[in-house]
Amino acid sequence: DDYPPCPSGRHADMPPRAAGECRRVHCPFLKGLSLFELSPKVKKLENAGKISSEDRWATCAVWLKQMMSVETYWSDLILSLCCHMRAALLMNSDEILKAMKVLADPANYPVAFGCMAGKDRTGILGQLVLSALGVSLDDIVEDYLATNDSSAHINACIQVCAAMWLSELKEKKPKQYEQRKKHGQIPDAEPITDPDSEISVQEDPNIVTN
Repeated sequence: DDYPPCPSGRHADMPPRAAGECRRVHCPFLKGLSLFELSPKVKKLENAGKISSEDRWATCAVWLKQMMSVETYWSDLILSLCCHMRAALLMNSDEILKAMKVLADPANYPVAFGCMAGKDRTGILGQLVLSALGVSLDDIVEDYLATNDSSAHINACIQVCAAMWLSELKEKKPKQYEQRKKHGQIPDAEPITDPDSEISVQEDPNIVTN
């Protein structure tokens, strides 16, 4: 609460804070890029007829939807990550520009930036900043890959977030929860820290430090 507004809308009634004040600037790099959000938009574009090659958002949306239909897309993490990060740069450049402008304004310093896992979207922004500062490509790649050393910790944090979200969804929106479960979007069992343990991740006090 010291850094409003929360992306969830918890601080919707608060007046926006200016540069230099303690605040949070929400820049959703992946807005509208989920299959659920993208499919109806692409269908509407296709029904409208020929898509102009000059319409960068539309052509990229159709391409991303086609890539999502590839059988190996969801199992090939490298493929899906590359596609989504490229789509973010092309389709949500306004959000990326907003983040870059925050970082370029000395009134905002010091600035910390991140995302849920602190590697992919965070890494993309880090690459752009380092590139703008003239850092070598080799050093940029090395910096981006540094998060591999924390992959186990990051994965555990993601599992905690997912488990907490599913619990909240089941409690507050049971119909949506059951619909997602019916379509295989929710695992049969809660994710756990250790395959030999019966403690769910959000109940394990050691999940962040292990």
